[in-house]
Amino acid sequence: MQRRSKSAPPHPYKQFEGTRLWKALDKGIDELIENQDLKEITKRKYILGYLCKALTQRKEILFSK
Repeated sequence: MQRRSKSAPPHPYKQFEGTRLWKALDKGIDELIENQDLKEITKRKYILGYLCKALTQRKEILFSK
């Protein structure tokens, strides 16, 4: 029988944690949930990570005129 570690595996978005983008999105999600505009059913770190990744990959489009 194989033993499993009790610690959770790191999520794939670790590189974005603590960035200004992560913090800004986190605050925005908090506000949407507080206003009952959004219902959070996925762990926050995965939501934030996905959004950070998506926005980072599209930054050329976002900041062009």
